[in-house]
Amino acid sequence: MSTVSWICPWCDTPASRDSAKRTLCACRECTCGAIGLAAQMCDTDEIVGDATNLFQLGWQAGSVGFTDLQLADIVRSGIDVRGGMLDPDDLFPSHRVIWFRKFDST
Repeated sequence: MSTVSWICPWCDTPASRDSAKRTLCACRECTCGAIGLAAQMCDTDEIVGDATNLFQLGWQAGSVGFTDLQLADIVRSGIDVRGGMLDPDDLFPSHRVIWFRKFDST
């Protein structure tokens, strides 16, 4: 990855703080409260699993084993989800980042 940058999709600032949270994926936290989780493209299930553990969520029975359905469960539980890229110049990225943040109630 030539230009790795964790840009928060909510406040558009770099999330430079490495997280102290225990995750399988690389994890960064933004000052706005967003959490970015990154892994290889083929490991989206690890990102979803880490998010589930961080926010202490559960799945609907029919969602188990289906990453897209599990992401929908995360959204239904009050967590906003946005995608991102670690290297915007990479045409064939090997890693992806998914951002998570609790919905702002205001």
